[in-house]
Amino acid sequence: MKIKCNIKIIIFTVVLLIFVSSCYAEYNGQIKSSDEMPIEWNSSECWTVLNLEQNKEILKIQNLNGDGDKNITEDNLTYEVRLYEVNFTAPGADIYYIIPWFGKEYVAIEDNPGKMSSIIFQQKENDKKRLTENQLWDLDNGYSLKFQSSPDGSTAFVTLYRNESELISGVANYANNMTFIGKENIAGIDGAIFFVTHIDSVFGSVNDRTAIIKHTWLLDICNVTEIEEGNAFGSLKVQNISGNSINLSNFEEINLIANDKKYFTDDWYFETFSSGNSWLIRPGKDNTEEESADNNESKSIEDLNISLMDDLDESEANFSTTFKEFTDENLNNSNLETNGKDVYVEEIQNVASLPGFTSIVSIFALISITFMRKRQ
Repeated sequence: MKIKCNIKIIIFTVVLLIFVSSCYAEYNGQIKSSDEMPIEWNSSECWTVLNLEQNKEILKIQNLNGDGDKNITEDNLTYEVRLYEVNFTAPGADIYYIIPWFGKEYVAIEDNPGKMSSIIFQQKENDKKRLTENQLWDLDNGYSLKFQSSPDGSTAFVTLYRNESELISGVANYANNMTFIGKENIAGIDGAIFFVTHIDSVFGSVNDRTAIIKHTWLLDICNVTEIEEGNAFGSLKVQNISGNSINLSNFEEINLIANDKKYFTDDWYFETFSSGNSWLIRPGKDNTEEESADNNESKSIEDLNISLMDDLDESEANFSTTFKEFTDENLNNSNLETNGKDVYVEEIQNVASLPGFTSIVSIFALISITFMRKRQ
């Protein structure tokens, strides 16, 4: 009876693992086969969690050399990013350009792909801020906004502060659609737009004015990244900056080892899975600080799992070992096709390397064990 129960537990957990592996690999790219060259990943295939504009960030392996371990010779790994336009939501404001850069999105200052900065504050299209006259509105990173109104409410005087010092001020009135657009010299570019806000309405008594503010958009002009031709990022070097794109390629050979990770920047890597002459490859990147914080929170869950496992009888407490032996034996004995279609087995083999995987496996293992015990 106990043997049958253990088999049921194993089967049930394998099904759960397949489901978890398909949902959880959000910071790894799609697995692709080396049988079809070149291998290319667009934005959505690299980092599905980011929802980047498709085909605006392209990573490509042109060719792989070597009979055993593989290597990417010079200029055979390329990385290209392209600008795409986004409409301002504020009336009277036109467009700005976004550029993906190593898995993140930045604003290309005045359409210049080599000069980029982050949006540090942005109201959604339907967001509204109710602000009393002369009240400071904290916009984050030391920026704050204040408005004053003319007696009839037809003109608003807008002031933007940085660390309590006035950065820029201007007027929003009917002539400019009640939208103030702030411009500044940023990284040597004169008249670059970095701030937009719209006064939707002003009401109240002369001594107690209140404004409804919408469509506020603010660029961090104190932290501008400038990219130049020849700059190196790990094994990649900037080869060309054109009017709407940046192109990089590897300036040194990148050696890939079977069933291992190889970094080609500080936090980007290729992960390889080999089966005979065929290789499966996917790009990956290390967790951000925010992701690491999420993983740290999962430690308390793992501790809880350990204490709960102690309450199980000996055969069930050894479940994880039994499952590992079961999967290792069956996967190693399988003659599987690796033509790019049957890659789900490789996902199971390598899903244990995903962040927080231990916690998820433990939770589902406990669920399956509890379920089967109740069925006995």
